[in-house]
Amino acid sequence: GAEVFYAEDLGFFAKAGLNVQIQPGQNGSAIAAAVAANAVDIGYADIGALAKAHTRGIDFSIIAPAAMWDSKAPVNVLMVAKGSPIRSAKDLNGKTIAVPGLGTNAEFAVHAWLDANGADASSVKFIELSYAAMPAALEAGRIDAAHVAEPFISVAKEHARVLASADDALGKVYLRTVWFSTSSWAKTHPDLVARFASAMRQTARWANDSRNKGKSAAILVQH
Repeated sequence: GAEVFYAEDLGFFAKAGLNVQIQPGQNGSAIAAAVAANAVDIGYADIGALAKAHTRGIDFSIIAPAAMWDSKAPVNVLMVAKGSPIRSAKDLNGKTIAVPGLGTNAEFAVHAWLDANGADASSVKFIELSYAAMPAALEAGRIDAAHVAEPFISVAKEHARVLASADDALGKVYLRTVWFSTSSWAKTHPDLVARFASAMRQTARWANDSRNKGKSAAILVQH
């Protein structure tokens, strides 16, 4: 999701002839709703949120890839409080787990991990909570576990510990998030779609270059 900030700050959008306004969204489902309502032209969401929209007859088109999940470098983990007695998937039966958005990859991943490890996922209560609010909720005991992403994993580790890399239950390597629009917008703006995809490709190459790690971190801090 940070790609658009990199592209804006580094001039990749300008180079592609694009005048972009960046509007942050709460989660994939909320962004999908904004794109469907034509409140924004292009959105960022996980595959789960788009699949959910598809089952409801909402016609979206993926116009560029975004984040890959790689089990060798997990950026999302399932966490519990340091003093929690929870040690296994079965220990989460009947418990409350926070995810950044209901009906998104985060919920699907945790659900799949619970089922794969002998727990009864149907007994678990999933609630929606922002990543920023998860560390405090774990510490206060308002939730039993949370599907946390960086940079909030580092913050949460002061009072919480990693229980599992739940996303591995969906696969070891897979496309997790994408840039998308409504199919009608994509069809009527093929040149914009091509230029946006080109800018994202250039941005991804820059961001994945280890030599730019410090520079990308500085952009994230700024935003």
